[in-house]
Amino acid sequence: LKRGTCHPLVGEVPHRAKDSMMFFSSKKEYPANHEVKDDLGHHGDWCMISEEKGKAHLDEALKVLSKAHKSDEHRQSEMGKPHGDFSHNILGIGQTGWHMSFSPHDDQGGRYVPQSRIITKPKDWADETLLVPHEGLTWLLKEYRQAIGKLDRPDTPAWKCKNIQLFVQNFLLPMVVHHHHCEENIFFPFLRHRVKLPESMTTEHHDLVVLLGEMAKIDYAQMSPQDYAKKSIAITDKLFKLWTQHVENEETYIPGYLRENFTCTEGAVVEKIIGATLGPHGMAMMVPLIVYGMRNIWGGDKKANEFVHGNMPLPMRALYIHSWRPAFFKYVIGLLKSVDEPKDNFKAGVIGYPYGPKSTWWRVPMPNLRHHLDGAHETGKGGFGLHGKFLKRTNSA
Repeated sequence: LKRGTCHPLVGEVPHRAKDSMMFFSSKKEYPANHEVKDDLGHHGDWCMISEEKGKAHLDEALKVLSKAHKSDEHRQSEMGKPHGDFSHNILGIGQTGWHMSFSPHDDQGGRYVPQSRIITKPKDWADETLLVPHEGLTWLLKEYRQAIGKLDRPDTPAWKCKNIQLFVQNFLLPMVVHHHHCEENIFFPFLRHRVKLPESMTTEHHDLVVLLGEMAKIDYAQMSPQDYAKKSIAITDKLFKLWTQHVENEETYIPGYLRENFTCTEGAVVEKIIGATLGPHGMAMMVPLIVYGMRNIWGGDKKANEFVHGNMPLPMRALYIHSWRPAFFKYVIGLLKSVDEPKDNFKAGVIGYPYGPKSTWWRVPMPNLRHHLDGAHETGKGGFGLHGKFLKRTNSA
């Protein structure tokens, strides 16, 4: 594990140049634990983590773990520590040796409360290990459900259904599938070195991916917007119910398993390895979502800033501020918000750096560095508004 690395440790994660408007017409099968056809278009290269590739990543994590603790006494001295330490830099990544952030959770009088019904008051790194991915994805599913609910109107134009399907294809499906594969092929095997996991945790993953596949194959062009909305809502309600059940199952057991059997450093290693599997394309999607959820939903500005400045090497932080975050608001949030817009701003689909196929990167350059987004965009206090209006500049991450 090289100092400051934020790239895949095993193999390459190519981004194939395919038309982002294919809407899963490609029937390519990718290796997975379950016999499920995940039609992911050009996103399949980064979000699918096969059992073989997961084992390679996990082996890398175990190699680092063998060097992380100098002795059993050193490891035992770390057991039970609730939070990371700025001086603890075993991994040589950022300023700390673990993946979350440094200060205890502060809800600021009830302003920052997790959506989780299990971890309502996160107390340590073990709780935050689950909240970091779950809170952002839960929020995204809720926003998607609200968006498709607005399509069930007599005067809804077809392009709004097209934009929502673009969101499903390019963002929702790849994000959830990657989360599923990383848990099943890296995180769960890591836990099984010392813990016996309930079988339901993996069977729920299979059912989630099946529902996502059904959602992705809905052909908006062959039905009215009202029928599209009804079908999408029916699948999404099943999906969200299963997602909630699955998340609560994990959040009930896993923090305790981590707390009793692993240290902050050991948690850091596996989280860093999982982050590396994203590659540049996946990071451009997941990092802004994680920071958005942390800043606006459950962590607050201080924790989000610690996460950005303490965990991201300078080049990665520059990409996040000047490219990934603007693209996240333009496309991920923009496609969802387009159901309220009077005209279609996504006629060309998802193109350009960093989300579109590589063949489109030259057509849409990186966002203007003079007009980068600030954290205030996320809080509504400054930066660009959701519709691209420049308000003011701030210095938050």
